[in-house]
Amino acid sequence: MKRRAYMLLALLLALVCLATSCTTAPPEEAPTNGLPSETAAPPARATYTVRVVYANGTAAEGVIVQALQNGEIAAMASTNAEGIATLRPDAGTYTVALDFPLAADAEKYRYSTEGILLTPETPAAELVLYNSIGEEESVIAYSVSSGHVQTMSAYTVAEGGVAVQLSANERTYFVFRPTRPGTYRIRFESEARFELGYYGIPINGSRETLLPVSNKSIELIVRKANIGDTAESTTAYLFGLAPKSSITECILFIERVGEAPFDPVDEPWRVPGPGPHSSPYAFLNWRFADFVNLDVTDPDLRVVYSERDGYYHFGSEQGPIVFVRITSDSPYLTALSKVAENVQFGRYFYDEAGNFLYKESYNELMLYYASIADQTTGVCPLNEQLAYVIQSMGEAWGWWDASSGRYLFSDTNEVTRHAWLFACGYYQTVQPDAYGTAANPINVNATGTVRLRADQPLTLRVRTGEATTVQILKAENLLVTCNGVTYRPQNGEILFSVAADGAELVLTLNAAEGVQDVTLALMGKK
Repeated sequence: MKRRAYMLLALLLALVCLATSCTTAPPEEAPTNGLPSETAAPPARATYTVRVVYANGTAAEGVIVQALQNGEIAAMASTNAEGIATLRPDAGTYTVALDFPLAADAEKYRYSTEGILLTPETPAAELVLYNSIGEEESVIAYSVSSGHVQTMSAYTVAEGGVAVQLSANERTYFVFRPTRPGTYRIRFESEARFELGYYGIPINGSRETLLPVSNKSIELIVRKANIGDTAESTTAYLFGLAPKSSITECILFIERVGEAPFDPVDEPWRVPGPGPHSSPYAFLNWRFADFVNLDVTDPDLRVVYSERDGYYHFGSEQGPIVFVRITSDSPYLTALSKVAENVQFGRYFYDEAGNFLYKESYNELMLYYASIADQTTGVCPLNEQLAYVIQSMGEAWGWWDASSGRYLFSDTNEVTRHAWLFACGYYQTVQPDAYGTAANPINVNATGTVRLRADQPLTLRVRTGEATTVQILKAENLLVTCNGVTYRPQNGEILFSVAADGAELVLTLNAAEGVQDVTLALMGKK
């Protein structure tokens, strides 16, 4: 029995020893061949978004947004149509920078990243693009405050927002040249107080009503007429900012807030071309005396339009043709051509309710008549078109309205319904006996050269008190119509005769093609 007890005790001690050796002996390491026993977990990723907008709040598409850590680019992405760029770098803290595909945009825009950090707690940010301030220039402007013209230095600014740094207690001037018509608001944003003033339009811009303002915003009406093809021909608007505290930074905004209110000045002009009976007219005035001005104060004044020749006549349809001064001054007004060269020569038309219909410009038309007017006297025969233009302009400008500041007849109030004939007159034929007697005849000769164009026939009206011959020289390639019959000159010369005293000869000359100089000679003897 004892022996068996000893054996059981020895077995128990052996088991205890074995258990102790398993828990205290170091484990045997498996070979690794230089590789870790387990794969390391990847760093955590994070998603950040940055929205880029212009100063007016619209999205800036295509701007490259960079997430930087220790000055190194960790991620980058371009903004989409909503101005949002999505970045997915490792989770962490990043600063933000922008890049522009176009180098010009990098110079055009400015932005601030002050206080902007991307972190897991603040994964979204917004950046605003402001226009760069332009270069300083000198402008000559009207000062509303002083009422004087003065030269100012101003910075050019464009539509949008501009971050500006101003000088304390000094006014900084800006000049804005819009690129499209509309209603614009100029304002600023700042925690400090600034004084914003509008100082009018520089002298080299269009004339408009000046709007003196000293407030946080200014509204300007920019019309089509203010927009030119170049910066120099576009109206410039001058305004100034002055800080009223120690804070001198602000954001200046120029926003287009709507269309310009309707104004006929923005509507296109209708420009009529030469009408019937507007071809170059020539007459040989070897038998005419001085030009006789029509007396518009004469209640019995009478002019008659003739369907036969398309001109107005004095007294009756058989009377002298009425001529209008185009390039020569009338007793009441400078030459109509000078007016057309210097001001807008036109009229606005309205219906009975006062609604605008259209407007017509006569500048080009009047300059056309100036080009065909008689070079010596500056007159053209009065046709229906010229009568219409003169009457339209007179009514629009108040030329015969005694209450108008442009009333032409300041020396009299007895102007009749024919006031529109103020620049008209006629040539009075000298009686035949003024040319001598049979014993002492006077030779009458007149020569001159006219330039004919294929599309501009020339009409000659010859009225004499004697038998007369009209000779046309250098008439190659010319068609001549005399009293309804067309002739082609032979050997470059043609003669027409007025056989009886008081007879009339009407000639129409047409160049068959191109431009042709033709010499006319009139020969008569009492």
